[in-house]
Amino acid sequence: MCANAICPGSVKGARIDRVIEGEAKLRGVSFETVAKEHVVTQSLERFVKASEVADLALFLASPQAFMINGQDIAVDGHTEAFHIK
Repeated sequence: MCANAICPGSVKGARIDRVIEGEAKLRGVSFETVAKEHVVTQSLERFVKASEVADLALFLASPQAFMINGQDIAVDGHTEAFHIK
């Protein structure tokens, strides 16, 4: 049996807020500008909710996921590019 890996994108919350605040300050732009740059690279154009990561973990731990093994599963709103400035 192999392990599955949950690969979350940027999860909405205090940690990503600190990252965005730091980048905004470094670049001399607004928090909103940097936040938008982070989400426009995702098809769903929003940050991942912590509950969405938890939901996947619960599913993978359930009997319904018995035949899912050795997978890297992204929970990221379909990230199409990395945010690099």
